[in-house]
Amino acid sequence: MSGGWTRSRVVEVCSALGVRDVPVPVWAVAAITGLPEGEAVGLADPAGDRGQRRFLARLVSAAGVEVGREDDDAGALLEHRGLLLAGVRAGREHGLHALACELARRLWSSTAERSVLQDDSGWRRDLASTGEAAALAWENAVALAGLVERSAAVATGVDDLDTAQRQWVRAVALWRACRDEARMVAAMESLIDLYVRWGRLHRALDVAFEMLGEHRGRARDLDVARTLARLGELMARGGRTASAIDYLGQAEQAYTRLAPPRPVEHARVLVRLGRARWVDGAAAGARRDFHRALALAVDADDEFAERVRVLLRADGDLPDED
Repeated sequence: MSGGWTRSRVVEVCSALGVRDVPVPVWAVAAITGLPEGEAVGLADPAGDRGQRRFLARLVSAAGVEVGREDDDAGALLEHRGLLLAGVRAGREHGLHALACELARRLWSSTAERSVLQDDSGWRRDLASTGEAAALAWENAVALAGLVERSAAVATGVDDLDTAQRQWVRAVALWRACRDEARMVAAMESLIDLYVRWGRLHRALDVAFEMLGEHRGRARDLDVARTLARLGELMARGGRTASAIDYLGQAEQAYTRLAPPRPVEHARVLVRLGRARWVDGAAAGARRDFHRALALAVDADDEFAERVRVLLRADGDLPDED
């Protein structure tokens, strides 16, 4: 029994997704119709290795076309998401790992652009597990790390904080194993941002200290300065003013030693340091920091320099940061 499905109807569905003029394998028919594979055989084409590759390649192209469309202009993708997931599984099962992982990657890109997919936790969970299984079967650590990172980013965007935390932690570990330091640090930054949003400052500090150790171990002076500044900001956010002054002071000294200098970044750190001193009751020290910040910014960023002048004119509470 075909449940009312016909061969022409199956082809019509594939065409709606942009998959035309290729054999339709059994797994695709089963995904489209919901029939068991044994019943789907009669509606499918004989598809050897070459046929499987051609169908999956067209599916990858179709998913790429869907990226960038608005929700209401992506009916085929949304209606037949089961077929697209089945394509990732089939790629893994038939040894077409690169195609399977590329399809998963494009589906994550499409998910990131569509609230109807982002908000579907079941879809995100299935896409994550299916794509990661394909990358593991391929034994491609870079592909796996990339898919985990995309899952983390989408979960962050919809405030699925538990999933986002789990996936960002995995992404950090995977990029470290791949020895891709830039991607590892970027994942750490994202994890810090997540913990701040979540109100878990102690976790954010743990990651920031870990990141500081990474940068110091590789003598990355600019990154050390930036991470010290980040630690100072986190301390200030948590009401730990003395520690904020300590780390912002270390950051300021690190910027002083940089070659070439970064005057605007340095000025911003001095302003944060001055604000922390002001909160601590050291108004004279704060004004000295603001004056130094103005000297750095005056020839580099007119708008920021004017904001520093406002701080120098303040009497009492400082204006809020922009």
